[in-house]
Amino acid sequence: MEEEEQRRTLRRKYRELLESTDENRRELTTSDASALLKTVENANRLFSKVHGTYEATLDAKLLMTTSGLGAERAQQLRVKTTAFSKADFTKRLRTLLNSEFEGNDDDGEVILRVHGQELARSWGNISRAFTQYSRRVPAMDLMLGPLETQQRTRRVAERQKRTKQVVAELERPQELQATDIVKQENETSRNVKAVYDRLELEAGGINFFHFAINPYSFGQTVENLFYISFLIRDGKAAIDDEQGFPIIFASQPPTDEDYATGELKKRQFIMEMDHPTWQKLIKVFNITEPIIPHRAETTIAGTSINGKFVG
Repeated sequence: MEEEEQRRTLRRKYRELLESTDENRRELTTSDASALLKTVENANRLFSKVHGTYEATLDAKLLMTTSGLGAERAQQLRVKTTAFSKADFTKRLRTLLNSEFEGNDDDGEVILRVHGQELARSWGNISRAFTQYSRRVPAMDLMLGPLETQQRTRRVAERQKRTKQVVAELERPQELQATDIVKQENETSRNVKAVYDRLELEAGGINFFHFAINPYSFGQTVENLFYISFLIRDGKAAIDDEQGFPIIFASQPPTDEDYATGELKKRQFIMEMDHPTWQKLIKVFNITEPIIPHRAETTIAGTSINGKFVG
């Protein structure tokens, strides 16, 4: 109980010191350093009695506060009510050493006094005198810049003259007529029907990849998948994967009553087919001939539509 009471007393003193520091922040940063030093000494005396983590946390908070106040005081450092500037000091020193003024010794040489040490007017003497107050390693440097400068010549970019293109030489993009679109739609419908007729010949179903892939043409393989998607959407074809790989077979389209009972639900999935996958499937399933007959290349308005988008 006595130890717990001592800890409570220590915490109270830490809180009082923290409150006092916050309230007197302005005074601690503007007056002399004795007030801030006294606060740090009080914190050190309290820290000698710290044995618990909570009290150590309070001490750390007080340490951060006093450190911040010390940093503010350092920024507000003044020498003879004037802010100390290294650039101004160097400028004045240079003026002093490079000008004549009273105070010469018997030999007529200017005498400088640095902490009671008399020095003749010389940059070497000044540098040796101040070396003891700096940890910076002396290095050779040129005070007035490089001895020789080479002026860079400005590169002027040459402007290219604009060349006018002859209108007669430009090719106009080929326009797609309405009749071409109708012709393409009719061809799509014929191909969908042809794929369905070929699927009906496969009684009991067939491996989906054997049926869809054309080993002679990647473009026609993609077209076959496109046509098959119409059959599956309309319910004229179905896919079963209970055997470990997809089997496609012809089916009767469901009626509205089948959907109304809730036994059938429409589902969609996306099949990705790129050229490396197409080549790998041909090798895995040993596909040598297309089930869906290979179609001849067809052109519409002078542009091939086999494997290309013309819309």
